[in-house]
Amino acid sequence: MTKPYNRLEDLYQRDLVFDTAQGKTLPLERILKRTVKFYPEESDPFIFDIVEIGAGNGEFASQLAQEQPDSKILALEIGKERFDSIVRKIDRLQLKNLTAGFGDARPVLFNRLSKDSVSHFYILFPDPWPKNKHRHLRLMQQPLVDVLIQKLNVGGKITFISDVKDYSEWTAKLLSQSPLLSNDFSPQTMTQELPQLVSTYFKRRWEAMGRQFWHVRFTKNVSK
Repeated sequence: MTKPYNRLEDLYQRDLVFDTAQGKTLPLERILKRTVKFYPEESDPFIFDIVEIGAGNGEFASQLAQEQPDSKILALEIGKERFDSIVRKIDRLQLKNLTAGFGDARPVLFNRLSKDSVSHFYILFPDPWPKNKHRHLRLMQQPLVDVLIQKLNVGGKITFISDVKDYSEWTAKLLSQSPLLSNDFSPQTMTQELPQLVSTYFKRRWEAMGRQFWHVRFTKNVSK
């Protein structure tokens, strides 16, 4: 019997078609008006070295905060229970360099972060929204990619990981269209191994299901 996740992979393969002129788009102007709650309360200046988009329960961000105590880290999470988990880690581990943000990440990415300020964006296992009719709901879209590039400093990196090959290919193609970026894994489009990354809840969950991981990483070489 075919395992469910194999059938799902077949669905991804069939439905995901790269198209820069998508018929549907998110109502971005409304999304960017949404409020985001921060813990601890946001500080001035609002500057972070590392930003994780979709931080889950904060396992990866808290590990980075401990390993890089001189880096300011922002963990953005849209789920309330997961945000609360990050808050508990901040308090328990006394992570003075980690800030958690609760809400849609896009108002922060578009409106709050400064140009040429971030050293690394991490997007780990975002929802792939596999059906064609849902493609406009995926996080990685051209407007967001343009903003990430703008907010990166020269030498800064974007790391994206998915357990769905098609979504990583989609993301790599979006990023490769920018003349400001270079692919860290060239001539390959992506790689399946980044052993230096700490394990996460979703990584362990997909590993237990026998899934593979597809890593994309690009570096900004020129300021915009």
